[in-house]
Amino acid sequence: MTIQNLTEESRFTKEQLIARAKENLLALECFPLQAVPQMDLALMKIAIAVLTAKPLGWTDDQELRSIEIHGCGYLFNANPVSPNADSRRVIKLYRLPEID
Repeated sequence: MTIQNLTEESRFTKEQLIARAKENLLALECFPLQAVPQMDLALMKIAIAVLTAKPLGWTDDQELRSIEIHGCGYLFNANPVSPNADSRRVIKLYRLPEID
């Protein structure tokens, strides 16, 4: 299930989810470290990083097939997405979040 599907089904916007995750993180950080599982803190940080991530580039199914078959394919700039790109075929690429 994608974030988009989750927010549509639950009727939460991405912005509402980000705000709630930040509120939860602040609340967890107010407790003594012994009272809050470190995994919960890490989970909130990951949620915020994923929800606020910006795409680094994009590609499409055809380029991914070329990579699989030929070992190379094109990646395109994320900003802006090419005006002649078919928005239904754009696969946005993100970097995994770094959590400290």
